[in-house]
Amino acid sequence: MALALLLLAALPALLLGFDHRLWVAPPKLRGLGGGLTLWSVGIASVAVGSRAAGVLRRSPPATAETVAPSIRRAGRHGIAIVVAIVVVCLAAFVAKVGGPIAYLKNLNNSAAATFGLTYFIWGISFAKFASFACLGESWARNQHPSRSTIAACVLAILLLLFLGSRLLLLVAMIQLLVLYAALRPTGRRFWSVVAGAMVVGVVAFVGIGEYRRWENVPRHQSFPSYFAHKSVPQLPRTYVNDYADAVRLSVLARAVVPREAPYEDGKEFLRVLLQPIPGGIRPTVSTAPALLHTFTSGNKNGNALPVPVEGYIEFGFIGVVVLSLLLGLSVGAVDRIGPRARDVGGLTASIAAGTGLVIVMRGSLHQGIALAVIDVIGFYVVHRILFQRSLRPGGGSDAPRGAAATPRAVTDAVAALPGRQ
Repeated sequence: MALALLLLAALPALLLGFDHRLWVAPPKLRGLGGGLTLWSVGIASVAVGSRAAGVLRRSPPATAETVAPSIRRAGRHGIAIVVAIVVVCLAAFVAKVGGPIAYLKNLNNSAAATFGLTYFIWGISFAKFASFACLGESWARNQHPSRSTIAACVLAILLLLFLGSRLLLLVAMIQLLVLYAALRPTGRRFWSVVAGAMVVGVVAFVGIGEYRRWENVPRHQSFPSYFAHKSVPQLPRTYVNDYADAVRLSVLARAVVPREAPYEDGKEFLRVLLQPIPGGIRPTVSTAPALLHTFTSGNKNGNALPVPVEGYIEFGFIGVVVLSLLLGLSVGAVDRIGPRARDVGGLTASIAAGTGLVIVMRGSLHQGIALAVIDVIGFYVVHRILFQRSLRPGGGSDAPRGAAATPRAVTDAVAALPGRQ
């Protein structure tokens, strides 16, 4: 993760080195040295922290040989519960944002429209949690997913597209690929799927981003015309200033703090504690006007500040090192604990923890932690709603004492249950 993020920052820095005119910034901010230093210290601290945690003994990776399939609950109560949650939350979300058409026409202001609706978005995401759980159970049994499962997965992706969040969409695709890689053979077909998913991800990421940018300009031309004649030629500039803006945000932070705004001295931790409270009634933690002016464009739309930038705003370079080290330790802990999952519920939750750490790294701390935690909880809870745990490989609370159940033995045991063929 640290290497990927380092490359993500290095490419825009390289582009700016070739042509500094790509950067949309005042002349006083054209110097990259301070921002690159801040970002490099943060990435190095993440790498050191993850390495320190990874020194401890790791468990073998979770695979189809170690992850036991579950027993599907009798009746359809679990599915009904999940469907009801998705439908109710989707209806409430649509009502709150003024209807689907109005919402899609104002995706450029989605942060303001969805403010305080995190729990509704979580409920809509139950479609993803449920479909991925069913996919994982099929793969754990070495079976092809049913048509209904595939249809549910497609519906879940469409709902994420409707939400208009590039981050949620890309994270879902990464989670699906990692789940497949853990439970299915990674042959030539798998790498073809990875390549296809990367292409789809880039197209979706750029497409949604440019559509939101198009909504900010006067409607003198259609979106296809705008994309072909304006978006594509400006993609390098957009990439540097919007899509991979960690270096730009680092430079801005160093220019503003502490010269125009004092260090926050830990206010972000208070925001993290208050984040579970719905936005409509959540107490507001004050922010220096200079920070609001620099990182917020009004109507609650603002920059997602990476962990190194957040650490600098809080405590200076000491904060960069400490927060990045803590993130690295979390990465190492997930790398060590995640492979111990012995059923699909635990596996999907551990995958969500891994992708959640990328969200935390890229997004503002209080928002990133909230999105990561609800994903982990959602995967685990929905799997427990839909499935019952069965015999676990290596013996467990449900296995005969001293016996080791293999995945095939578990499958045979499930097939032998009364009423199952």
